[in-house]
Amino acid sequence: MGFLIKYVVDINHQLSVANKSHIELLNGMHEGLLIVKKDTHSQWLFCNRSAGKLINTFLGQLDDCKDAKEKQNAH
Repeated sequence: MGFLIKYVVDINHQLSVANKSHIELLNGMHEGLLIVKKDTHSQWLFCNRSAGKLINTFLGQLDDCKDAKEKQNAH
């Protein structure tokens, strides 16, 4: 049973590290990336820094489109 628990903990850690790495790669892109949610209270699932700058410049400050690091700190 202990091996199973250790395996689950290790997998969760690997997933967390992979997600952080992917977010940094997405934020490093020059193109804006905006991922929209379908049926939830918040309109945006994710936007990278480039998309956030464009949205904030042309549509005003939107709370739903936070930087990825701000969203990670909130969770």
